[in-house]
Amino acid sequence: MRKILRGFKTNIYPTKEQEDILFAYCEYAHKMRNFLVEKFKDNLPKVGPYGIIGYNEKKLLEEFSEREIPRIPLPHLLLKGVIRGYATSVRKTYKKLARPPKFHKYIANKQSFYIPKDYSIISNTIVLPLKRNT
Repeated sequence: MRKILRGFKTNIYPTKEQEDILFAYCEYAHKMRNFLVEKFKDNLPKVGPYGIIGYNEKKLLEEFSEREIPRIPLPHLLLKGVIRGYATSVRKTYKKLARPPKFHKYIANKQSFYIPKDYSIISNTIVLPLKRNT
């Protein structure tokens, strides 16, 4: 039996402060993905079903912070989503279903990010988890 992943689009109406945080999350998710593309451009990493083998969120944040210090704390699940997304594209490359991951330019109005789980909707408000890596 195949597992079906469901996605949905919804309109959200954040306050100015929440909007700044969400745009920063999108920007950093994009920059970290490009960081992984650059880091592994010469030899693709070994990947498992949930990410890059021997590479975790803490290591990504440490290496990325050497290049650019994030101006806001980044949620643990955002980092995990970046690693999973990159690992998925590498896995497709190994199966010869796609080309290797490449750089993408940042377009502020067309960005989104992936949070694997642990969000909730309470009275028309999306509550995102804020477990931070320190």
